Amino acid sequence: MNLKEIDMSSNPLTGSIPPTFGKLTKLTFLSLIYCQLSGSLPQEMTNMTNLSKLYLGDNNFSGYLPQLCQSGSLEKFTVPNNHFTGEIPRSFRNCTSLTRVLLYGNRLTANVSKAFGVYPHLTYMDISDNMLFGELSPNWGECQNLTKLQFSRNNISGGIPPEIGQLRQLRVLDLSSNHLVGEIPKEFGGLTSLFNLTLNDNQLSGQLPQEIGKLSNLEILDLSKNFLTGPIPPQLGDCSKLQYLKLSENVLNGSIPFQIGNLVYLQGLLDLSHNSLNGKISPQLAKLIRLEKLNLSHNMPSGSIPPSFEGMFSLHSIDFSYNALEGPLPNSKAFKKAPSEAFIKNKGLCGEAQGLRLCNTSSISHGDAWKGQKVVIMIILLFSVLFLLFVIVGISSICYQRRRRIEKGGLERSSENTFSTWNYDGIANFEDIVEATEGFDDKYCIGIGGYGKVYKANLPTG
Repeated sequence: MNLKEIDMSSNPLTGSIPPTFGKLTKLTFLSLIYCQLSGSLPQEMTNMTNLSKLYLGDNNFSGYLPQLCQSGSLEKFTVPNNHFTGEIPRSFRNCTSLTRVLLYGNRLTANVSKAFGVYPHLTYMDISDNMLFGELSPNWGECQNLTKLQFSRNNISGGIPPEIGQLRQLRVLDLSSNHLVGEIPKEFGGLTSLFNLTLNDNQLSGQLPQEIGKLSNLEILDLSKNFLTGPIPPQLGDCSKLQYLKLSENVLNGSIPFQIGNLVYLQGLLDLSHNSLNGKISPQLAKLIRLEKLNLSHNMPSGSIPPSFEGMFSLHSIDFSYNALEGPLPNSKAFKKAPSEAFIKNKGLCGEAQGLRLCNTSSISHGDAWKGQKVVIMIILLFSVLFLLFVIVGISSICYQRRRRIEKGGLERSSENTFSTWNYDGIANFEDIVEATEGFDDKYCIGIGGYGKVYKANLPTG
C-alpha cells in the first residue's frame, strides 16, 4: 500500500492495532495518541521499514515492543504512558537515526548498559518511570545534540559518567529516584546550557562540587535525599538564575553561605532542611524577596532570625523547627500566620505566632540579658569615674581658691597692720607708735582679730 501518513490522535478508538498494519510498508508517519487502544503491537510492524515517526502515547498498549528501525530510518519513537513490558528492542542500539525517544510510564525491564548505543542526532530521551536497571554508559557523552536526558524513577545503579559533562547542549538532566552512588562529577561545570539538574533520591556522596557555580543558566537544582557532605559551596551563589533550590536530607554542614542571598530570582523553594548546618542565619538571605517557600528546619543554626526577613514579602510558607534559634520573630505576615509546628523545638523563639509566648523582658535570652547587663554596668562605671573626677577637680579648685584667699588675706592684714595706725585718734603719728611698740614686737601684741594683730603700748603723750 502507498499510504504514507496516518493521524488518528484523540479519536475514541477501541480494540488493538491489527496485524495488517504490517503491510503499510510505505508508511512514514503514524500517530494514535489518546485513542483508548489496548493489546499488544503486532510484530508485523517490523516490516514498516520506512516509518520515521511513530506516536502511540497515552493508550493501554501492553506486551513487547516490536523490533523497529531495521533499516535505520526511525527518527521519533514516542510510546509513553502505556503498559509495555520486557526489554527495549535490540534494534534500537544501532538506530543512529533517532532524534526523539519517549518511553516513560511503562514497565520496561531492560539493562540500560546494553540497550542503547551512540546517537549523533538524538535531542530528547526520556525513559523515566520504568523498571530499568544496570549502569549508565559513558557513551551518552557522545550524543552531542542531547538537550534532555531523563532516566528518573528506575533501578539504575553505579556512578554518574563524567562524560555527561561534555553535553554542551543539554538543558535537562534528571536522574532522580534511582540507586546512583559516588560523587557528582566536577565535569558538570561544563553543562553551561543546563537549566534543570535533578539528582534527588539517590545515594550520591562526597561534597557538592564548586564547579556547579559555573551553571549560569541553571533554574532548578534538586540534590535532596542523598548523602552529600561538607559545606554548601559559596559558588552556588553565582547561579544567578536559580528559581528552585532543594538540598534537603543530606549531611551538609557549616553555615549557610551569605552568597545564597545573591539568588534574587529564587521563587518556588529554598529547602535546606534535614542537614547539619550551623552558625548564624545571614541577614543577606532577606534579599530573596521573590521567595515563596523557605525551609531551614532540622539543622543547628543558632542566634536569632534576622529582623530583615520582614522584607521578604512573597513568603507564605516557612519552617524553622528543630533548630537552636532564639529571640523575637520578624514582624511580617508569613511569621505571624505560620502554624506552631514551624517553630517547635528551638531554644527560645518568641513573637505573635501561634504557640509562641509574646516577647518581653523575660523572653530575652541569657546571653542577650548578660550583654545588656554589661552595657548598664559600663555606663554606671563611666558616670562614676566622671563624677569622681568632677569631685576631685572641684575640691582641688576650692582648696586652691581658699589658699589664695588666705595668702591674700595675710598680705592685706599686714598692710592693714601697717597703715591702720594712721587714723588712730587723728593725733598720733606712725613714728611714735613704732617707737612705743619697739617695731611692733610680739611682746606688745595682746591678740589677733578679724583685721590683724592688736597691740597695746604707752605713747609718749600718755
